[in-house]
Amino acid sequence: KTNNDNFTLNLDDRRFQAVYSQPAFNIDQTDPHFKSTAGTQQLIDEKLKKRKFNSITSSSRTELDDDDIVVKLKRKSAKK
Repeated sequence: KTNNDNFTLNLDDRRFQAVYSQPAFNIDQTDPHFKSTAGTQQLIDEKLKKRKFNSITSSSRTELDDDDIVVKLKRKSAKK
């Protein structure tokens, strides 16, 4: 049985935003009814890419917050 999957998916469509941000819409690849298609693989890859990007930006923001705290503490201790 050949899978002729020529369906194209617009990953920038706003209707898919919940798939990227809400865990309730995760694609369960362990479900017995799951069928791997090019479209589902694109969604999974895009979600992983967005998650990786978000973790990079949030970790860099945390580093900035830590630096701000250190500067504030040094300034506060210098006043004493």
